[in-house]
Amino acid sequence: ETGAKLKLIQQTVSLKDQKAIFDHVALQDEDDKKMDLNGKVDFATMPNYSYDFDIETDEFKLINAKTGQSELFKGVGYVGADLQLSGKNLDFRLTGDIDVKDKTDLTLLLSDESDAVSDMESVVKFVDFDAPKTIKTETKKEVLSFANAVNINVDVPAKATLKILMDPITGDLMSVNGSGKLNVGFDNTGDLFILGRYDIETGKYELTYQAIKKAFAINPSSKSHIVWSGDAMSALLDITAEFNAGKKALSTYPFEKGSNNDRLKSSKLIVPIRVDLRVMGVLSSPDIKFELVANAADLADFKTAVEEEGFRTIADNGTKSTNDDEFRRYQSTINANAIMLLVGGGFNAAQIGENITNYENLARQKVSDLISTQLDKYASGLIKGIDLDLGLQSGYNTTNDFRNTNLNLGVSKKLANDRIS
Repeated sequence: ETGAKLKLIQQTVSLKDQKAIFDHVALQDEDDKKMDLNGKVDFATMPNYSYDFDIETDEFKLINAKTGQSELFKGVGYVGADLQLSGKNLDFRLTGDIDVKDKTDLTLLLSDESDAVSDMESVVKFVDFDAPKTIKTETKKEVLSFANAVNINVDVPAKATLKILMDPITGDLMSVNGSGKLNVGFDNTGDLFILGRYDIETGKYELTYQAIKKAFAINPSSKSHIVWSGDAMSALLDITAEFNAGKKALSTYPFEKGSNNDRLKSSKLIVPIRVDLRVMGVLSSPDIKFELVANAADLADFKTAVEEEGFRTIADNGTKSTNDDEFRRYQSTINANAIMLLVGGGFNAAQIGENITNYENLARQKVSDLISTQLDKYASGLIKGIDLDLGLQSGYNTTNDFRNTNLNLGVSKKLANDRIS
């Protein structure tokens, strides 16, 4: 449901030679903008009927969805259109071009990953009546086809705003402006498909974790983009958002012990640090990671030493370093310290370095999960012998269709070498 209100006021449809003639019938939106329908419906072979229409508008409010009206989106959508609709009975074809207007402001809603019902596959169950309790289950395999009834070219301008609610629990929201030429329609299973690339010019990622709110900027230099190749929720993301954390003393960072550590500790170097939020992978379950970034000019002779510890550096021409091997080697440390920089405003080498032991599962699907995991590890080391657990948990109950969110604080004291807790 798009939520848009459509009006048909004092329009005439004439009947002639077993045809219903629509001679430039005007359909109006709630702002009284008009969409022109010109064509006919042929009833000569009843009970069968056929139809052929041209549909044109310079600007029309096609979407005005409030929260809860649609599972896919909310917001307003204005379009210009030059479409052709033809068919027989319920078999139809809609083709043509749509240009999205600058006033468009849509939010794409991602389903909660805990909603197991939406992820279930369609199955066919076969029952053996000689042994009714035996049920065989087979998954139906269908080959998708994009040769379908609805196939429209969509031109998205830079001034139109697309928002993606990345986490419905915490409210993480990505707002972007960009441009792209997309092909939109429905495949042979009736599911929406999108083909094409959307290049992001500007935007922001608003990160929310409990009382913490940070806005990461998406700049043209990041060359961020979204590529669709079918399923709307399976789009591939490559997005970089930036947060300037201010000047920090590198001597407080827990560099790995060695020659670099000694040099950096004694340098007393204070440089501007940027935290980059990388959003990669599939739209419905993206891979999230952080990067720590510094300007190469600020680091001077320490540039190579810092890169060897997994930091990214930015050259004078804006190019980011490609020290991928070092970044992967120290990714867990980078993630942990980026989070503490966002949460606490600085590095705490003693406490963070002491508690980083295992970060294989640190990269979560949502930024809030990433932060929660690190804070658990950080909090547990604050008081020796005391375990603190900070957790934001969300769940979905398939029985009563209820969602729940709990913020938990757990405290436990370990005694007698873990024999008493």
